[in-house]
Amino acid sequence: MTFPASPTTTAQKIWVTYPNDGGTFYKGNPYTITWSGTYLSSVNISLHKQSVGDAVAVIAVGAQGASNGGSYKWYVPTTLQDGSDYRIWVGNADGSGTPSDFSDFPFTIASTATQLPVTVTPPTTAASIAITFPEAGDIWEQGKENPIGWSSSNVAQIKLMLMKGSQVIMTIATPPASAGSYRWTVPLTLADGTDYKIRAVDTNYATGAYDDSSIFTIGKGIRVGSSPQISASAYATLYAQVQEIQLMLQMLLQQVGP
Repeated sequence: MTFPASPTTTAQKIWVTYPNDGGTFYKGNPYTITWSGTYLSSVNISLHKQSVGDAVAVIAVGAQGASNGGSYKWYVPTTLQDGSDYRIWVGNADGSGTPSDFSDFPFTIASTATQLPVTVTPPTTAASIAITFPEAGDIWEQGKENPIGWSSSNVAQIKLMLMKGSQVIMTIATPPASAGSYRWTVPLTLADGTDYKIRAVDTNYATGAYDDSSIFTIGKGIRVGSSPQISASAYATLYAQVQEIQLMLQMLLQQVGP
């Protein structure tokens, strides 16, 4: 009598199955992106343009599927440039981006005078998001509260995410876009780094609206003479303010007398 071999752990894998052979996507129309894989049920999806290199639009964050694959209906934003060098990227939603896959062949995105029937009406005015802070060079300390700010147009709700380099580290919050700001306490567990940024994405992924903040630092506070350092201009301003306060105190003491 023989017994079946013990199952072994299968590595996570993923393949884009559509679009994968070229073709044309018309703006404003729906298309179903599909993928297959193993032991991977949640993915991020983005649109890439070969002439640009980086992603030109976030299609979905944390799209759900089965462990062996899935699908996502995408309405092509009307704001995209016409082009014949687009590819779809699908990758693990755990922040590592591994495994991931690009569609094998580029496809075309084009305008069309007679569009296919759609079940939703695209917004007449393009949705947009612009992060106002953090600003370049800001230093945020673990355990401290800091403001995230943004402006938006034709967006109902946004998802705020922390990125380190090109990887999504965590979802911070999903506030209403009209709030314009969100106060976030930096987790104590985050590693120091000088390549952090905040990404804001319209939760209605069909609009393709998102924005990244300037790069900022997360570290154990500002320390003069050590890393991270306070800038020379900021130190000069702080020193001048201290001197002014000292002068005011001296004047008050003179008025009071001995």
